[in-house]
This record gives sequence, C-alpha cells and structure tokens, in this order.
Amino acid sequence: DDFAAIYNLVESEPDQWVEAFQESTYYDTYVKKRLDAATQTGSEGQTVDVKAGDSFLRKAATSARQMNILTQRYLRLLFRDRRNLLFLLLQSPIIAVLLFLVIDSGLFGKGVQTEAGDVASIQKILFVLACIGAWFGIINSVREIVKELPIYRRERLVNLSIPAYVASKLVVMLGLGVVQAFLLVFIVALRAGFPWGQAVLIPTPLELFVTVTLITFTSACFGLFLSAIVGREDRVMSIMPLFLIPQIVFAGIVFKLEGVAKIVSVFVFSRWGIEALGATVNLPALHKAASFSTPMQDLPFKFTYTAAYLLQTWGILLGFAVFSVVLTILALKRQDVI
Repeated sequence: DDFAAIYNLVESEPDQWVEAFQESTYYDTYVKKRLDAATQTGSEGQTVDVKAGDSFLRKAATSARQMNILTQRYLRLLFRDRRNLLFLLLQSPIIAVLLFLVIDSGLFGKGVQTEAGDVASIQKILFVLACIGAWFGIINSVREIVKELPIYRRERLVNLSIPAYVASKLVVMLGLGVVQAFLLVFIVALRAGFPWGQAVLIPTPLELFVTVTLITFTSACFGLFLSAIVGREDRVMSIMPLFLIPQIVFAGIVFKLEGVAKIVSVFVFSRWGIEALGATVNLPALHKAASFSTPMQDLPFKFTYTAAYLLQTWGILLGFAVFSVVLTILALKRQDVI
C-alpha cells in the first residue's frame, strides 16, 4: 500500500522475498529467459562489441538523469520544510541589518580622507563578511547527508550514482549560497557605501558578492564532507564548532599569525576570503592614505590590488571546494563497505 513499505519488507524478511521473486513470472521473464538467451548466444560464438566510449556515454547520461531527479527531489523537500527554508533565508538579512547598525555611513567611500580608525573598521567588516560566509555554508550543508543516510544506502543498492547524488546537493547549496551572499552584501553596501567603480575585475559590490559566494560554497562543500563521514546527526552538530572557531582565530584580523598559526591559517577558508575582499577594496591604498596622518600597524596580508592576486585567492577557495567534494565522494563510497 505504501512504496516505502517495500524497503521495510525487504529488510525484515529478505529470504522470503528472494524466494517469492524467484518463483514469480517476473523472474522467469526478465531473468531466467534472458540468461538462457545470453548463454545460447554465447555458445553460438556470437559476440556483442560494446565500445568503451559508448559505455562511458551511457553512464554519463544515467548520472545526469539521476542528478536532475535528485535535484528536483531535494528542492521539493527544501520548499516543503518552510520553517527551515525561512530560517536559512532570513539569517542573511538579519545579520546584515545588525551590521548596518554598527557600520559608519559611507565608510568605504572616503578614499584619500581615510583615517586610521576607518582602516581598522574596514578590516573588521571584511573579517565579518568572510566569517559569516563560512558559517552560512557549513550551517547549510552539515546535516544534508547524515540525516538521510538510510535512504542513501537503500538507493545506492539500486545503482545510485555517488557523483550525481553529491552534485544534486551542490547545485542547491550553490543556489542557496548565492541568495544569502547577495542579501548580505547588498544590505551592507547600502550602509558602507561600496564604490560602484570597477575594482580589480568588476564593480566593487559584485566582486565582493562573488568572493562571499565562493566562501559560502567552499564551506558548504566541506560541510557535506563532515556530513558524510561522521555518520550521526548529533555528532556532526557537535563537531561543527571545531570548524567555525578557527574561522575567527586564524583569519589574521583578530590575532597576529606567526609560526605554526600562520601555517594553520593556510587551511582556513575565511583567511583566503579576507585576502580577496581586501584586494577588492584596495586595502593597501587606504592604509597608505591613513598612514600620512597617523602611524599604523602593518596589514596582516599583502592584499595586492591585481587580477592575479584576486584570481589566486579565488582559485585557492575553489581548490578547497573541489578537494572537499572528492573527500565527500570517497566518504560515501566507504559506506558501500559498511
């Protein structure tokens, strides 16, 4: 009467249903007769030439079809859980409004009139934007696999493609991250006064938006890995702070990075996000303008105002995202053995 009951019956009485299937007309038609026909064809010396390229194309087409179905299903589930969806969408504008209350109006538009306090405030804002992006990503994804592991294992038994499954999650996570990053940067821009002239590559607000989106997406990829490898929802929620806290400690703004701390910071997403954001707003130029009136501490990073520097930081974030996806696929593949 209920499709889900099929899985319960197969799990609770496997031998009985194997025997029932083998005695059915379905087994005779779709298994026995096909095997007999294949055996007869083989005995007559006939062979079927299946090219490796054709096999690869068929597998790719199957994976693409599965990804499409899984993405649609994930979106339906997401929109049905309106309370959770509302929480995910509202956290960005709420945090942005809080920042709106503490940011000085037109802070980023002062140019040569920038003072020491302004540069410090700008660094703090960039720090918060990077950390919030990392937090959004991990919160969005850290439960998405572990909460449906029983379903995943059942579907994996009927040829579910792991890359298709992971890709369906990433598509939705990317879309959600784009919305969150846009709301965050747009609302902050209304107060901070990001100049609309071209930054390193594109207008400043758009460049900041791209960076925050990359941070969110990279963090979401790592969150999927945690969700796949931990195996229990309560444990993954307990582990999540171990990812969130380093985004603050090793970002290079709150604490000075030296020795081992500087090495650890290489693996912290917020650090690369801050470098990209700082390059976009040309922090060195603002620092130099403020230094004419007040001696200032050195900037924590180079923040070079060049396309090569910005693309390098974006590339590092994307590299972490790809590495996290590979780890996620390997972690899910490990479920086949369990």
